[in-house]
Amino acid sequence: MYKSLAPNHQPKMTLEDSISHLKSGLVGMGFEDKEFRDSSLIRLKVLESHMAAGRLNRSLVWRCEEQSQCNY
Repeated sequence: MYKSLAPNHQPKMTLEDSISHLKSGLVGMGFEDKEFRDSSLIRLKVLESHMAAGRLNRSLVWRCEEQSQCNY
């Protein structure tokens, strides 16, 4: 179905090939950080931080009293 809806926007490689390339790249650069999911740069951590600070609500909508405060 997707092929008929977006014929000019098809994947250039399979999921298996994508995973293989990702793994090869990580191994090639010597990536060994087993705690990488705890990084403050992981999207979920960033969202949790905004929510804890009251800038983002549970529906992931910015809380702004004035429009100028929404420049995160």
